[in-house]
Amino acid sequence: MIRLASFGFGYPIEVYGDELSNVITAFKVLANKTPLIPYEAEAFLPPLLSYMLAPMFAAIGVLGIVFDIFKDMGDFTSFVILNREWFLTPARIVSAMFGTATVYFIYLFADKIFNRKIALLSAFLLAVDFLHIHNSQIGHIWTPLTFFIVSFAYFSYRLSLTGERKWYWLSALSIGLGYAMGQIPIIYYPVFLLIHFYHVRKADKKFFDKNFIESSVIVFGIFAVFSALNFYTFYKHFYDVVLAFSKLLGMEIWSSVNYPWVRKSMVDHYSFFGNWTIVFKNIFYTSPVVVLAAFFGFFVLLKKFKFGDLRNVFLIYVPFGYLLFSVLLYYNFHYRYVLPAIPFFIVSASYFIFFLCDKISSPWTKKIALILLIVAISAYSSISSLFYSLKFFKPYTVVQGIEWVYANIPNGNKVVSGIYLNTDKNGIRFGEEYNKYNWVDTRKKYLLELGEQEYPKPNYFLINPNITDVYSLPEEEKKADYFFITFYNKEKEEEQLKAMSEFEGKKELIAKFYPKKEKTDIKNLLGFETQWVGKSIFEIKSLGPYVEIYKTVK
Repeated sequence: MIRLASFGFGYPIEVYGDELSNVITAFKVLANKTPLIPYEAEAFLPPLLSYMLAPMFAAIGVLGIVFDIFKDMGDFTSFVILNREWFLTPARIVSAMFGTATVYFIYLFADKIFNRKIALLSAFLLAVDFLHIHNSQIGHIWTPLTFFIVSFAYFSYRLSLTGERKWYWLSALSIGLGYAMGQIPIIYYPVFLLIHFYHVRKADKKFFDKNFIESSVIVFGIFAVFSALNFYTFYKHFYDVVLAFSKLLGMEIWSSVNYPWVRKSMVDHYSFFGNWTIVFKNIFYTSPVVVLAAFFGFFVLLKKFKFGDLRNVFLIYVPFGYLLFSVLLYYNFHYRYVLPAIPFFIVSASYFIFFLCDKISSPWTKKIALILLIVAISAYSSISSLFYSLKFFKPYTVVQGIEWVYANIPNGNKVVSGIYLNTDKNGIRFGEEYNKYNWVDTRKKYLLELGEQEYPKPNYFLINPNITDVYSLPEEEKKADYFFITFYNKEKEEEQLKAMSEFEGKKELIAKFYPKKEKTDIKNLLGFETQWVGKSIFEIKSLGPYVEIYKTVK
């Protein structure tokens, strides 16, 4: 249940990055009545999660009409456009289900390669792991992606033991569907080849049998179909790999291609060794004792088993191979990118705990030592996960600020805010004219067509500094009645206060909503800043940034 703690958190705004992209793509699939996603839609995420959400959304619409919640499909469509953030909840449920399934599969995997005791400890440690819980509470691809990687490890290990057809097929489906969810699992096809050539068919040298051919067709068939269904994401991520490798080799290929400038700025900051630093910080800071135990476990495994033993392949080469690929691929590295390696680190840590206890001869001493070690290895992450999740049941500072605005600021005022508020038609047209990205989202286009009676109230002339460069506005446009700013640290606060000073008039702070009493720099636990999470959780009383609302004094 802890993975469902974020169930309806944050409405009416999007809290996490990438969540809304899957939801929007799912509705586009329904609207177009085809799984083919146009290249022009620029859907940058692989489509499987969106395909899973689409029938759920369709069912919500049909049931809503049946039970008179919506008058007809047009009424449902209107609700979706104006309240799309509500549909983040099904995505979070799907992510939580995949997270729970991953705990079960890591148990199955550890049970097969070691024993029941190590399997139970591995499942427990993953069940309370902060990074895994954190991502399971978000409706994006990373928890489902991790599930497919862990399920591939289990199915392919079973394949190595039996050579049965069903394990060929299940291994292939894990790679293929993992690619459809997040592309990365395609890099595990060489592991599949290794198992077939050197473990299943080693004795009879029957390299190309029927099972192998069928399963390979499954892998590359799914690869081809899903690449075609959303060619934009295939092209984008394939080109990302090319850019990253060229940067690593000191080559400059930018001038010969047409690629968005924002991507170029990211590539310019690419650092191979810098990415490795981020990897180990993000792994260590969220579960330091587990990581230390895992590394000791790696050394024991390498010493105890042969170099090519499948236990070493899955627990060392698979996670570190993934991390190496990620470091090469992602020139803008985020904490969640390490998630697929975490389950394998946990199995290694569990193995090391029992390895230590087996050195103790006295049964009672061994039991006491085991209990103490389990408490030591799980306490940091489990306490962090529990207290972090409990904070979802407290007010979110941004939502508090929005509710205050709607209750206290009269309709029609001009508001500068990077957080979405109901926008009047003049504000939408202003945003179109001074939009540095030259696009307007579907909701704003729809609002322009609504009549006064149906229009959301209260609404404001909204200037969003995230899409409008306030510094380049004409002087006559630098007028506003209210300012809604959010920040986690002094640097961002000063940045927003500086932007606010561009507008004429003296500003007075009239409302504030803080996650803690004293205003000091804090981490964005909802975002990418999960370093030393145990310390950060007890610094704050609620989740969210500092929120301040200013009024221009006439």
